[in-house]
Amino acid sequence: MPLVFAMVLLVVAIPLQFFGYATTCTQASDSSFTTGAFYSAIPLSLAIALVLLAAWRTPHRGEIGVLFILVTLGLLAITRGIWIDTIKVGTPCGPEFADYGWENPIGNAIILIGYVGLPVLMIVSASVFIYRARGGPK
Repeated sequence: MPLVFAMVLLVVAIPLQFFGYATTCTQASDSSFTTGAFYSAIPLSLAIALVLLAAWRTPHRGEIGVLFILVTLGLLAITRGIWIDTIKVGTPCGPEFADYGWENPIGNAIILIGYVGLPVLMIVSASVFIYRARGGPK
């Protein structure tokens, strides 16, 4: 049951991450991207915790872990423009706003954690789940 709830939370996080695309980047305002990263962090963090809990507490098969990895890789692929531009030019608004890059380092950290860090942790959690399901240490 925790895995079903974790998948629901992961699916809920997807539209929350799209808040970044909700507005234009007038004067490189990245507040909508920061909002998307912040709001999606809650369901993503809960989903990661539930997947790790299930890896240690429930008898399971590893196939569902592959589904978590595929959905998360899809999320990373869909939002790649946001986090790649943030890494490359310091703003998720793209290279045309490079002059404004890194004016908001805390916002950029939130964006990178929400759009890259937590999805990567979800992939690691699902990998742990698969490893334990395939006979890893119990």
